[in-house]
Amino acid sequence: MKWNRIGVPIVATGFVAVFGLACARADVGDNAPATAKSTEVDFPISCGAPAQKKFNQAVWTLHSFWYDEAVKAFTAVTAVEPDCAMGYWGVAMSIGIRCGTRPMRRR
Repeated sequence: MKWNRIGVPIVATGFVAVFGLACARADVGDNAPATAKSTEVDFPISCGAPAQKKFNQAVWTLHSFWYDEAVKAFTAVTAVEPDCAMGYWGVAMSIGIRCGTRPMRRR
């Protein structure tokens, strides 16, 4: 009898969870992620227009988790405008702690 009292709430919770997942929807706005383009990133910086364009593409690359390519893209920003500090910031962000990696151990 005790197993019956425990099993019924577990089964009921399972049905509620499955029903909730079946009814869930994601609000992706006007564009689905698959249709997003690098030109849709607008991250204003105080650098010139050519550096701004490359910077927006680099931010898109970084936020797409293409870290090695993001380093190259942010380096291209600094090549276009060496005084653009945000290009160096992007390089640092690209080689820093990466999503999906283990944290460093304390020594």
